[in-house]
Amino acid sequence: MEYGVGIIGTGNIAETHANAVLAANGARLVACYNHNAAKGDAFSSRFGIRSYHELDSFLSDGDVDIVMIATPSGAHLEPALAAIGSGKKAVIVE
Repeated sequence: MEYGVGIIGTGNIAETHANAVLAANGARLVACYNHNAAKGDAFSSRFGIRSYHELDSFLSDGDVDIVMIATPSGAHLEPALAAIGSGKKAVIVE
């Protein structure tokens, strides 16, 4: 089985997480979310994935099974709780 992974936050650490997903067996990178459209779109172009600018839309993506939280350390709680509440299979918080 292959799981779709989506990343919330597209700063420096997100690239490390994206590359880890790309190297993992059974996982594929499918989407990212950043409230800053330019940053999210640049990240999605680099990795060939969908970019979302609204968290609810990202969490509604049926291809996203696992969510990785890659926001700055003080900004983990809200997206993590939203991802948990959305019923995803797993939420990974750095």
